[in-house]
Amino acid sequence: RLFWALEVYGLQNVKVLSSGYDNWIRNNFPVTGNIPVVKPNEYVVSIDHRRIASKFSTQLATANPQQIVVDARSADSYQGKTSTAARFGHIPTAINIPVTLNIEETDGIKSLRNFEELKQLYSGLPQNHKVVTYCEIGRVSATVYLALRELGYDVANYDASWREWGNDLSLPIEK
Repeated sequence: RLFWALEVYGLQNVKVLSSGYDNWIRNNFPVTGNIPVVKPNEYVVSIDHRRIASKFSTQLATANPQQIVVDARSADSYQGKTSTAARFGHIPTAINIPVTLNIEETDGIKSLRNFEELKQLYSGLPQNHKVVTYCEIGRVSATVYLALRELGYDVANYDASWREWGNDLSLPIEK
C-alpha cells in the first residue's frame, strides 16, 4: 500500500524490495548499521489524481468500455457469499482477480510473482485501458495496483473500496 500512497503523493521512481527484508537477510545480502545523513529538501506534495479512484470515478468506470474495474477480493466475496459491508456482491462490470493470484510463497517468504507470471495473469486486460482496482478497504487492491504498474498499466486504486460501495444503498451491485 505504501507504493501506491507514495505515487499518489507525487513521488516518482518508487521501488519495492522484492520479497522483502527477511528474504534479503536470508540471502546474505549486505546490510549496515550506519545511519545515513539525511539532507532536507524542497519537496512539495503534489497529489497525482490519476492514481486515486473515488466512488464517482469508479461509477464512471463501470459505464466506460475503455476502463476496467478489478475486484481483488476473494471469489467468495466477489460472488456475494461473504461481505464486510451491509450488502453482498461486487461492483457492476468488475472482474475478479483475487490478490492471492499475484503472490507466491517460497520457504515461508511471500513475494510478488515474477514479471512473466504477472503478464500471463493479466493477459486478458487490454494495455490501453484504464484500470480501477478495489477490495474491502483499498489495502490488498494496492498489491494489484503494484502488479499492474509493474506491467505498465494506467491504474488507480479505489481506497474506500467495497466498504464504501457496499454500504451505499444508492449504488448498484451485482451478485
